[in-house]
Amino acid sequence: MRVSYAFTLLHILLSALAISSTSSIAASEDKNQLWSGSHSTTVRGQLPALERDALNKVQSWGYQLQALDPKTLATSSNDLLVVDYSRNGTKDGAFTETDLDLIRRKPDGTRRVVLAYLSIGEAENYRDYWQDSWRNAPPSWLKQENKNWCGNHIVQFWHPEWHSIIYGGADGKKSYVDKIVEAGFDGIYLDRVDVYSELETINTKARHDMIEFVRAVSTSAKQKASQRGVETFFVVAQNAEELLSSDSYRTHIDGLGKEDLLYGAREHGKPNSEQEIEYSAGLIDKLLGDNKPVFGVEYLHSGPAIEDAKTRLSELGLIPLIAPRALDKDQPSYEASITDSDTNILAPRENRQDSAQSNCADQLK
Repeated sequence: MRVSYAFTLLHILLSALAISSTSSIAASEDKNQLWSGSHSTTVRGQLPALERDALNKVQSWGYQLQALDPKTLATSSNDLLVVDYSRNGTKDGAFTETDLDLIRRKPDGTRRVVLAYLSIGEAENYRDYWQDSWRNAPPSWLKQENKNWCGNHIVQFWHPEWHSIIYGGADGKKSYVDKIVEAGFDGIYLDRVDVYSELETINTKARHDMIEFVRAVSTSAKQKASQRGVETFFVVAQNAEELLSSDSYRTHIDGLGKEDLLYGAREHGKPNSEQEIEYSAGLIDKLLGDNKPVFGVEYLHSGPAIEDAKTRLSELGLIPLIAPRALDKDQPSYEASITDSDTNILAPRENRQDSAQSNCADQLK
């Protein structure tokens, strides 16, 4: 009887230890789970695949092209970040997959959307596609420098060589889109779509050609992402809201970024006319009607104007952002530093590569 009793007691103790061990493992696994909405992922260090409607769930966003540091960006609480594909705009400063894994994880452990800035209407002289020979012998499609942004040159965007640089790739070279997709970005943010309106005097089909260009960039980028096993890749265009009247154009973008809807269209910090606002808002409504998000950014340094802009943008259905025009700070740190006498943000954005500055005044012969 004593042996039987001892055996029974030992069995009970071993069972209790097993249950305790199982509970500890389960608790440990529970801690390592990350949740995004109603979806959980595997273990710590991994994030869930991007949901198809992730862009529609964005409630806050950030837009920063300078002073980029992955660790600092990771502290942002924004649901969406638009950043350059590189710390300084050059190939050597390009973000890696490891950098992007850090950036896309919010402080609460959930996933954010990270889009790479891509200018498709201007060539930038600090990019790796820029050739030194272009200063004395520029290609026929490379035109005048943008007087507002040093080192940025308007391009005849319909030219096949420019298409190859942006998304096509030729002679074994990787296109700009290739590099963005391979780095692991969640999509692209297309700037200078509106350049077509500055070129209509030399190309009466410029509007049509831009719509087709965006279609080609979008289709190519999504295909390249899919080939790498990424099924959700977003394409967001900036400005040129007049193109939203085209059903085809709206089909090939997943959202829109709109600068200066309320202020600054003609003079920095000054309110736009109600007629201008209503015209743009009416076009933007077409995309909102397609259930695609619109992100509004105003460059302001006056407290009352900031509060007005936030309220009105929200009322118009846009996700609001107040940012310095230099795009070198995140929203909270920028707003916290604002005083009504602050004029630092009026300075134009500097090139991200110091060597580009020296050639700014006389870039092309």
